[in-house]
Amino acid sequence: MASREVVRAVVVPAHPRAVFEAWVDPERLTRWFCDRAVVAPRKGGVYALEWGRWGGPEHYVTAGVFERYEPGHRFWLFNVYDYPPDGDVYGPMAWGVELESVGGNGTRVTVRQGGFGEGPWWDRYYDGCAEGWEKSLSRLEAYLAEWQGVV
Repeated sequence: MASREVVRAVVVPAHPRAVFEAWVDPERLTRWFCDRAVVAPRKGGVYALEWGRWGGPEHYVTAGVFERYEPGHRFWLFNVYDYPPDGDVYGPMAWGVELESVGGNGTRVTVRQGGFGEGPWWDRYYDGCAEGWEKSLSRLEAYLAEWQGVV
């Protein structure tokens, strides 16, 4: 595995605990991030997501296992595999989210994904992840602003 990683961050108008719940509560995840989610919120628990309606391919699945699970602060997934509909599986990788309180009721959300391989196939995937995290964090920010009554 190469040492390349995607790192993206955004400040959202919500308390870290509310942001954490947006990442680990299946009902909330489907309001901003994916179509379906199965989450066992604990160290060693599963984190599985399926996409379709957010502009990506149908039946795209990502699944991993919580290596770290610290409510309100961070989580880290390992043994993450992405299963696109064309059958070419990406993995194993790792990704996680770290939350830092900023200001009165804001949170800096940092997403980090690593474990990308080398070559044109992985390069396309890496570029897609970089763009995907940008879009996803924008959707998270909009969801939390609306949920918190900011907009």
